[in-house]
Amino acid sequence: MEAASDEPMADLLTQRMQVHEKNAWMLRSLLDTWLLNLNEENQEIRMLENMEGKRVPDVTFKTRLGAEWADVTTAELFAGKTVVVFSLP
Repeated sequence: MEAASDEPMADLLTQRMQVHEKNAWMLRSLLDTWLLNLNEENQEIRMLENMEGKRVPDVTFKTRLGAEWADVTTAELFAGKTVVVFSLP
């Protein structure tokens, strides 16, 4: 890459590698959690706790509003609303 001075391709590959490393880390973390929850009696993976009816935790997100950064809280986003949150591995 560098011999051909193809900086856009090198940048693209660097970005893809970073995404891959993040996904690999998240998958390892998820698998570690599942393995810790492995029921030794019947070797079944227990599901994570059902959070139905619970409040969304108070979190502040850094977001872009136009050209400026702004803090948006979960209270601002979800106040008075019913929220469905799910995750995929």
